[in-house]
Amino acid sequence: MTNDSYRSLSSEETKFFAEKEIGFICNICYHRCVLKKGRTGLCGVFRNINDHLHTLRGLPISVEEVNCAENVNVQFLDPGDKIWVVGFWGCNLKCKHCINFRKSYVNDFNRVKDSIKDQSAVEANFLNSGCDTILFSVAEPTIHLIELIPLLQELRKKAKRIILGTNGYFTQDALNELVKYIDCFRIDVKSFDEKGYKLITDLSLIHI
Repeated sequence: MTNDSYRSLSSEETKFFAEKEIGFICNICYHRCVLKKGRTGLCGVFRNINDHLHTLRGLPISVEEVNCAENVNVQFLDPGDKIWVVGFWGCNLKCKHCINFRKSYVNDFNRVKDSIKDQSAVEANFLNSGCDTILFSVAEPTIHLIELIPLLQELRKKAKRIILGTNGYFTQDALNELVKYIDCFRIDVKSFDEKGYKLITDLSLIHI
């Protein structure tokens, strides 16, 4: 993706990264990618441009739609409750059985650049939906943490409930930020068996 699709991170936003001689180490998920000069991490969301950290300029949205509680499987929702579902492009896992692989297997966001929206547009669509609950899901929301935080801050004032559908492969630092705004984490654990989890993801279950 071209550099003009990225914006530089503020000093506050860089708290999720460690600067080392080899580059910036991302501490949002357990891949802990090293962003060398001119490179992105595995998810493609962050880039080192001339030794400065950058992130995508907005949120790459794959779906925005009304869904019902019966399809979400969260206990505190009542049958018939309407939920505004927001899905993203991109993921930090490459599961062998992924049912959303066309949305998840994206790390070059040039392919979906027309879908990138700013926080105010995503917020406005939720407010116009008539729903009081919002679910972030489909691919992996947490890789977009930097752009997601200001949206969550605004939604916390207006939404009755905020639900995050996630694969759970994020760090304690990311969790410490997310719990300020999220009412419920809907974690999609690929397998509860170490061998099975590694077979599906090539990763260890220990971090989930």
